[in-house]
Amino acid sequence: MINESCKRRIIDAVDIQDVISEFIPLRREGANLVGLCPFHQDSRPSLKVNPRLNRYKCFVCDAGGDAVEFLMQHQHMTFPEAMEWLGNRYHIEVKHDRKERTDEERAIDRKREAMLVALSVVQKFFVEQLRSDTAEAAAAREYAYSRWPEDFCTEVGIGYAPKDSQVFLEYMRRSAVPEDVLIDLGVIGVNSESGSKYAQFRERITIPILNRWGKVIGFTARYIGSNPEIMQSRKYINSSKSLVYHKDSTVFGIFAAKSQARTSNHFIMVEGAADVLRLQSLGLTEAVAPLGTALTEKHLEQLRSTCKTIRFIPDSDPPKGKPHGAGVLAVIKNGEMAMRCGFDVYVKEIPRTPQDDANEIKMDADSYITLKEIYAQLESVPFPVWLAQKRFPLASSADEKISIMQDLASLLILIEDEDMRDYCIDQIIKIYGKKKQWTEAMKRAGRRIKEDVDEDYSGFTPKEIAIMRKCGIIVKDNKYYSTDKDGNLVRWSNFILRPVFHIRHKENAIRVFRIINEYGHEDALELQQKTLATVGAFQTAIESLGAFNWLAKQDQLNKLKEYLYAITESAEEIAILGWQKKEDFFAFANGIHANGQFIPIDEHGIVRYGGKTFYLAPFSKMYEDDDGAFQFERVFRYTHGYEGTFSDFAAEIIAAYGDKGKVGIAWILSNMFRDIIFNETTWFPMLNLYGIKGSGKTAFARALASFFYVLENDPPKLRNTSVPAMSYILSHIRNAPYILDEYTNLLDDRCIDSLKGIWGGTINTKMDMTSGRGITTTPVYAGVAICGQHKPDVDPALFSRVIYLYFASPKFSPEQTMAYKKLKRSVKLGTAHLSMEIMRHREHFAKNFSTLFEITKEEIIPKLGEEKPEERLLDDWVMLLTTVRVLETLINLPFSYADFFEVVVKGILLQQKEMDKSSETSTFWSWLNSMHMVGKIASGTHFVINYRSSFRSKNSDNTHVFERTKPLLFLNWAGINGMLNQAPQGNKMKMDASMLENYLTSSPYYLGEKQQRYTVLMSNGQPDYTISTSTFGGTVREEKVVRPIAMVFDYELLKEQCNIDLETVRVKADEQDPDEDIEPEDEASAPPTAQQPTLFPSEDDDAPF
Repeated sequence: MINESCKRRIIDAVDIQDVISEFIPLRREGANLVGLCPFHQDSRPSLKVNPRLNRYKCFVCDAGGDAVEFLMQHQHMTFPEAMEWLGNRYHIEVKHDRKERTDEERAIDRKREAMLVALSVVQKFFVEQLRSDTAEAAAAREYAYSRWPEDFCTEVGIGYAPKDSQVFLEYMRRSAVPEDVLIDLGVIGVNSESGSKYAQFRERITIPILNRWGKVIGFTARYIGSNPEIMQSRKYINSSKSLVYHKDSTVFGIFAAKSQARTSNHFIMVEGAADVLRLQSLGLTEAVAPLGTALTEKHLEQLRSTCKTIRFIPDSDPPKGKPHGAGVLAVIKNGEMAMRCGFDVYVKEIPRTPQDDANEIKMDADSYITLKEIYAQLESVPFPVWLAQKRFPLASSADEKISIMQDLASLLILIEDEDMRDYCIDQIIKIYGKKKQWTEAMKRAGRRIKEDVDEDYSGFTPKEIAIMRKCGIIVKDNKYYSTDKDGNLVRWSNFILRPVFHIRHKENAIRVFRIINEYGHEDALELQQKTLATVGAFQTAIESLGAFNWLAKQDQLNKLKEYLYAITESAEEIAILGWQKKEDFFAFANGIHANGQFIPIDEHGIVRYGGKTFYLAPFSKMYEDDDGAFQFERVFRYTHGYEGTFSDFAAEIIAAYGDKGKVGIAWILSNMFRDIIFNETTWFPMLNLYGIKGSGKTAFARALASFFYVLENDPPKLRNTSVPAMSYILSHIRNAPYILDEYTNLLDDRCIDSLKGIWGGTINTKMDMTSGRGITTTPVYAGVAICGQHKPDVDPALFSRVIYLYFASPKFSPEQTMAYKKLKRSVKLGTAHLSMEIMRHREHFAKNFSTLFEITKEEIIPKLGEEKPEERLLDDWVMLLTTVRVLETLINLPFSYADFFEVVVKGILLQQKEMDKSSETSTFWSWLNSMHMVGKIASGTHFVINYRSSFRSKNSDNTHVFERTKPLLFLNWAGINGMLNQAPQGNKMKMDASMLENYLTSSPYYLGEKQQRYTVLMSNGQPDYTISTSTFGGTVREEKVVRPIAMVFDYELLKEQCNIDLETVRVKADEQDPDEDIEPEDEASAPPTAQQPTLFPSEDDDAPF
């Protein structure tokens, strides 16, 4: 059986968009994604995927659930198989409980699963009822949609329980849900006198209660009927206690809140479900509440694993003769409990006037906070300060005030942040007392905590001692104890643990301790979070160190964890390498570069800077034996063996690669300020290195990458890199390049679309599975260079998003060879320190880039002559030129701005020409395909398709040998050329046939030329022939043939890239629908309609050919 902690890790890691898009194409629709539902015959996309909630739902067949349920339904997996599949996908080892389950435990598990299944059917019923075409459903919708937006109601699963119990009972019978399960869940009641059954929820808006993994475990329901007695006494009711629902530990809203709370680093605690829904519908998703009970420590335990800050919003109730209203009194109690459980606590109180008290006006988060801005306007007051504001004004004697001071002092010493503690004291002094009095009160509070303990507590802070006492932990002689019911000491261990730090991580949280045993022996101990989950795992880890023993059970371990977790310093994990804008440094995998110096990590991956502690995982001792972990990140390490200057190294690149080297240097400089450029432009171009094998393009990419890291092995290959993996890396490095090799136009559409998205700063899928921020596309923070033997012109939109550099020949002069060898040696040394020097100019770059970009663009346009390059292409190149212009006076470049200006002009003109070329050839093949369909171009006459296992071009010694027999297209260019020249006068081409021929022969699918036999046609389209007399006096009819030189193309590649099909059966005129208009015969060669590219634009059409 898969253990519970492993299940939680997998469910928390899953990105449902990533899972479902593996099987079904999805497209964006607002905040969600939609696709064709695979569970019914769907022609219109009805499957909606909600990335924020990590769930899917079909609004036709009602299929829905999480990623596990999708795999079980769609791939017919069992639950363990689905978990194994997800574990493999997200690199989480699936752990199984070794302990054999008893028959009783297995029976409980089965019943729990049956309850969850039953509740999902009940939820489906309620949702269907809300949408049903009845008068009471219409009234329910009117009420629900007046409270919350309709799309929000759909998202959270708001439903309706009808007045008639029989509707519910009959639905459950039809759905084969066992009655005993529904009775145990409390959704069906049994009349004690008659034994008849009835629905517990009637005439109520239903709100599903979800556990932290998104499973329905119960309901809270609001009465909307007309019975005043019910409205007064039972307006809201909740599910009864069951195996899956316990109100004293269930936190309403936790499923949606936990992800946002990780981001905002706090929960908002309100009184009830209606308050939670109000705030979550406003986008304050971190709102939670207990249900039908007071807040308990079990509730707080549910929150502690996510974050340790709570903001309470008390209900604003009339005091009714008491010092404060019920809501304030509850927060007075709950806030103190939360602080003693290790939380930082704040209060945002709804303002109240004396008139409100006099009129007994009740307000709560649901009624008062109708806009997000209203919430923001509520002052967030630290709990001790707020408590002082509530208690001191009511104190009538000095003794009372001293007692309040002592109570507050016992809370203030729990505040670990000294600045926050001092702030609280300063604010409280404004209410009562003086600084000296509060200082003495704090000392007394510390002494009270320390009484009854001996010198073994030396070195522990008052907060540590307070939490140990709360947890029932006693320290004596470097050993942990507790007391039994008779007050006798019970030993837990022969050691104590002193926390060093906790490293936050969504999958592999780590805790580092110093461990000291009763003999004074000390060691370092690094534990993964999962090791602390069970006594067995903990004992194994402890005892492997030597003379360290744990003697207690799971309950004692849980108490020790509660104490240790509350006092442990956390390190902030740097998950995205590269520029850290908030902290103002550059992070490598092996340290950070800040203020002109490199600060390496320690053995645990920890680095301290600016008063903060940071964690870099790739080279942590924790992963030193894991060769498969952090493969890219470990490449991204700081090296600085090169002893020359930036100008020296740039000169070496230019010596080896000429003007291409200048372009590459400008692009790498732009990468150093990518975030600034992107904020101004909202785009950033890729660098395309295109050329045949051995032309030096990949070595060039290595040289550029070495400004940040040494790429020792081959760059990742695009054909072997999944979109999710590529998405992960591009969202986890900032202001640095990433190299992708072996680009080909045969990549699937998803990959091509992802590459296009990189230009605009997004990519199709993401790998950060637990962010829960509602982001459905992964951001791109890195610059990308793609290398390959295919020019990326399969899609003009992709080609216009790259800076195109063509590497023509693998042959180099002796001077180039020497320069290349010298550069290769320098690259291996590492030059990251050179980039760090340049990045010191961020402020200057940010101040000047935008203005100079517009000026530079205006200056370059006249230099392009009559050429009008595509706007996106022009902007890409101008960005490089502007970068050089901004930095020219600050860094020593081995070329001038004026020199690079000319390089950029040539680059723009060349790339635009290549774009035009791609456009012309694509239009030609579309025209050829349409002419074939109407019968004007025929197989055997204008082209022949032959299957060959090899091909050698005429007058060539090179033979193309194919892995398998493949179709080749032999094009009768002479015949086709004749048709082009005979086009009507109104359809003159914008380029001549010789240029088109040149474009075709330089296309990636062209193989060469070969003589080929073709049939000659007469004007009526029939084969021409000659008649001669045979030897026996009869007549012989022979078809006329010609044998011109044919242009030969790879038909498979051509078919895929240009979307043509010359093997289809053409439609004859007499086979057309008789109701269709048949075009006149002399118009058959006219251009295709507007939906298809045309070879012969009209004279007034100024669109490019």
